[in-house]
Amino acid sequence: MSLPPEQQITNFLKENPLVCSILEDDVEKMENILESNPNLNVSKQDNHKQTPLHYAAFIGNENTCVTLIRHGAQIDVKDNIGLTPLHRACAADRAQAVEVLIEVFVLSFCDRNSFACPQA
Repeated sequence: MSLPPEQQITNFLKENPLVCSILEDDVEKMENILESNPNLNVSKQDNHKQTPLHYAAFIGNENTCVTLIRHGAQIDVKDNIGLTPLHRACAADRAQAVEVLIEVFVLSFCDRNSFACPQA
């Protein structure tokens, strides 16, 4: 027998304090979790193949996105329907998150391809 949706959500949040801190838009709590768990896989996918960065991009907090990326979050991971964090930020009309993700993508692309990118 499957759990009711509200119980599934409660269990998910209990098992994923990093995502919980992102959904609460609590950057300080998120940073504490990341600092106290240096080996935490910040690009780990959930049942919908979304990473913490997918959630942060959807919420749209620029600081949350930057902090996750600084801790190694991959920006190009696709969820179960093929969407990246950038897609999620665009769909939610989160301009600051979109800007951060595009900037990181461009810098990463330039670095991988040995292009000289202009400094912001």
